[in-house]
Amino acid sequence: MSTKIAVRSLLYDGASSRGLSGNLYRQDPIEGVTWVGRITVPLIDYSSECAQSNSAFDGQPDGVYLVQINLPDGQVRTEQLTLQQGTENRLLIDLPHVGPHEWSAYHALRGEFSQKISIPPAQAVAPDSEWISTWTSHVPDLGLPNGERLRRAGIELKDRILGPLTAGPASTQPAVDTLLLLNTPHSADSSSLGFAELAALMQSSLTPDQLEDALGGVWHPITPTQHDEGLELYEFVNAGSSGDGAQRDDYLDTRASVRRQYILALGPSCGQLCCLPAPWFDSQGREAQVQMLLDRAAGQTLKQAALTVADPMINSVLGYIEHGSISEAARLVDFETARSMLYSKLANPLVACLGAYLLILNLDRESYRAQANDWQSWVRNLSTWFPWLPDGAILESALYFVLGSGKADAAYRALMSAYERGLPFFSFGLSLMLEGLRRFVSEGHDQARQRLLILERIAERSDPSQNFLCVQLSTKQQLADPDPAHHQVPAYG
Repeated sequence: MSTKIAVRSLLYDGASSRGLSGNLYRQDPIEGVTWVGRITVPLIDYSSECAQSNSAFDGQPDGVYLVQINLPDGQVRTEQLTLQQGTENRLLIDLPHVGPHEWSAYHALRGEFSQKISIPPAQAVAPDSEWISTWTSHVPDLGLPNGERLRRAGIELKDRILGPLTAGPASTQPAVDTLLLLNTPHSADSSSLGFAELAALMQSSLTPDQLEDALGGVWHPITPTQHDEGLELYEFVNAGSSGDGAQRDDYLDTRASVRRQYILALGPSCGQLCCLPAPWFDSQGREAQVQMLLDRAAGQTLKQAALTVADPMINSVLGYIEHGSISEAARLVDFETARSMLYSKLANPLVACLGAYLLILNLDRESYRAQANDWQSWVRNLSTWFPWLPDGAILESALYFVLGSGKADAAYRALMSAYERGLPFFSFGLSLMLEGLRRFVSEGHDQARQRLLILERIAERSDPSQNFLCVQLSTKQQLADPDPAHHQVPAYG
């Protein structure tokens, strides 16, 4: 008996064999609704019919089943499936697009509009124009082992990971007038965007328009690829902004000095620096676009800018993490998947970093201890082979102060190397750096104490709602008709 299942969403031909996670229940005529097991399902485009066989149904008796899919925005979608021997059982679940535009599909899937656009369930329209009334249907966690415990554990773990970043002023979003892109070589001996320099900028009381000169380098205004009524989509690849003509790279030597990209968002009362995770490659080895969605009409209490990657599985994982569902992210990227992501570091160093973060921060430590630990040597290679990658060195050090693996001296050197490499790509990285520095401060390292003070200033200005690191550098209003002769702007380029 073959049972095939897939979830369809608006992905512009994107697809992933592991796209969403959930649970499988059986409607037993005597026992009622009983939990069968956890399930991961493919995520495919609306135009596709490529459902895949799912092993969760293997050996199950005939009957009525409920497939519960946990969406990255925190909602639950439930569908019914009747299994019958001798037939091909097939289930395609269509997710209605709830964003205001088709081109905001990835951000809509991960829940960026769930608090901004109120669409009643009966009004959610699938692409074939059929009314779907089951968008918010729920099934209670009957029989789900420790469901509430896992949910709370996930939220607590997110708080532990991002806890130091929650007190900063970036929790509110002042208006953004201009986006600038910086493409610059970034190496261990470059201090243009180093921690100490950024901390000094924060203390200089600069107005937003002074930041461009103070940061150094050459900044360029960037063009959105799509825009309408205050909503703008910016897309990036390793070569730069797609809105300005940059094309995907067919081949990139990731062990060479990769060009770092940063976004500087400027407004009347803010200046925010964001680390762009490029180059990013999907599971097929193709360069995936990094997308930034900017909502110029967003209020102070709503997130105005959001970064994600146009890769279905990664987008789901980032959405789960952002909304506190760490256990769902770890279920979607299980041990073998995370290990495979790390193993592909030569082709996909940033994907490898995400896999390593999930390996090190995973909830299910006991099962990981029972597995082969060869991946820990791969983390050390990730640190050594990619000197432009701060996260690799952070992860090498975290093997010691999170997992207790390796030696203290080597971990300390790796953490100091990470500091010299500059801002990590992931918010996880800054949090782990803080944890590691506090550990080494407690062991009497003076240099760690000095650098911890600097990182704590930056963490206070970091946006905890972003998976990729964004730091608010200025919160000062622009002065009317400023006189350059009276304003000394420090240059760190």
